[in-house]
Amino acid sequence: QDGVETLVEYSNHWSWIYTLNNNPQDSDGTHIWQWAANYQPAQTTTKPDTPVDTNKPANSVKTGDDADLMLLGGLVALSVLGTVAVRRKYN
Repeated sequence: QDGVETLVEYSNHWSWIYTLNNNPQDSDGTHIWQWAANYQPAQTTTKPDTPVDTNKPANSVKTGDDADLMLLGGLVALSVLGTVAVRRKYN
């Protein structure tokens, strides 16, 4: 502060007081609050889009979800008719 540049070391407990009073400065004379006001973080680079894999198969794996409803309906009808026939025979 008096024109003499020396390395100043402050007590760890009270060092924030000197920062709030704008006492620390670098060799160019820039105080800490001036530096903080002018600080520009590094520009982040944008990540390029990942290309879409066009070699994927167009059809999905058959899971049985699209089972033939006519076949299932026929099996249900046959079991109902079989149950009715057995009950008539034994009653």
